[in-house]
Amino acid sequence: MSSREYPAARERAPADTTVSAARDLPLGLGAIFFWAATIFYGAWEVWRTFLPLEVDYDEAWDAWNTQAALGAGPLYPAQDALISNNYPPLSYYLVGLSAKLSGIDFILAGRLGSLLGLGASAGALAMIVRQFGGSRVAAALGAGWYLATMVRSCSGFIGMNDPTLLGLGVMSWALVLFIHRYRAGRSTDIAILLMVAAGFVKHCLIATPASVLIWLWLQGDYRKAMRATLVGGVSAAIGLAICTAVYGGAFLEQLFLYKRHFYWRPAWLARQTIILAVALGCGLFWTWRRRTREAAFVFIFLVAALAVFVGGRSAGAVGINAIFELILACAIAVALALDGVGTWIPKWLGPRTARWGIVAGLAALMLHSHNAKAHLFWISPEFHRATARQIQAADAEVARVRALPGLVYCSTMTVCYRAGKSFVYDQTAVDERVWSGFWTRAQVDQKVKSLGIVTAPGTDVGAWNARCQCDE
Repeated sequence: MSSREYPAARERAPADTTVSAARDLPLGLGAIFFWAATIFYGAWEVWRTFLPLEVDYDEAWDAWNTQAALGAGPLYPAQDALISNNYPPLSYYLVGLSAKLSGIDFILAGRLGSLLGLGASAGALAMIVRQFGGSRVAAALGAGWYLATMVRSCSGFIGMNDPTLLGLGVMSWALVLFIHRYRAGRSTDIAILLMVAAGFVKHCLIATPASVLIWLWLQGDYRKAMRATLVGGVSAAIGLAICTAVYGGAFLEQLFLYKRHFYWRPAWLARQTIILAVALGCGLFWTWRRRTREAAFVFIFLVAALAVFVGGRSAGAVGINAIFELILACAIAVALALDGVGTWIPKWLGPRTARWGIVAGLAALMLHSHNAKAHLFWISPEFHRATARQIQAADAEVARVRALPGLVYCSTMTVCYRAGKSFVYDQTAVDERVWSGFWTRAQVDQKVKSLGIVTAPGTDVGAWNARCQCDE
């Protein structure tokens, strides 16, 4: 693609140094604030990563499935089993291989993969801002706001053994590669294939590839759009066929026929949407006022990610990870909007005033969000002493459960996992099947009794929270 089609790229070096200073000062101070917030709120999550306490009940679930992928049992159980696995398989092999090579356990390997994915997606975000004509300071602000929002408002998924952030890191760099190759007039097949691979890490990441395909079709270059659609569709179909051949029909049943109940949860009730309000509003207004291909893509990305989030809110047992692509899209949009604020803000307001106001609004929303444990990590010696006591109690529970004979279910599943017990009961999957009408409670109780599964009470001491702190 020729440079004439990307007029925003010519805005990187403004001729007027006064205009540059007026832009860079609020953006620079904003970037410093958000990176400082990332360090302040993210430090305890990084520290927590290395502790033997459960961040979320899915951590042991993913670890057991990683064991199964490496040969400990069937990776995809039958629909009538008391356990489930409705995730694609690639993350299990990536985490399992890294754990084997490094000599660490599967939960820690998955947690480190989550942190790696978070950093990778932030780096890709900064690259996309630059590719779309944003300045370096805008890219730094966008990446800082994204990281600060994630560690501040989605702390339950930061440093957690879950493949969403790992998949998002792969997906976001696939987008960088797509933009680079498309602008250079080269084939985008490799980027599309990388997006498909990211989907086999975590299948809920659909806003990014959907935005790419919609944007290609709307450009009117139907040959490239058709090729990308075929490459993506055929490669995804081949991947599904290979998985079905390897894992059997249970793979398709678990992935596409998973028993789930649906109910209406308004998206605006999620506390994370408060912190997105200013960014989303600025991004949508900027993309509406701009008449460039970059703006069109960002607009499509915002709308697609918002639709995925709203749809995800209606599905039972879907966590706040459904919002991750929307946070990424908002960060790209707000960085570009602040960088080019003079092209879309009303003249009577003035670019400098608008930049200061938007940055201040974003900072105020960041401080409004709740995250008490980060403060305790920095200022409370008692918090660290209490954590040490909790680790001792969790270790004692692991030893007690290890000594129990037969099949055991722990309310804190990481305790059972650390005790070397098998995966025999998935409370979330069972609840979904009961709520969807697939089973009754009596049928569940009969299955549990027939298998001789014993519940180990008291294991909640092994968890940071009784339930995931990021459900809303």
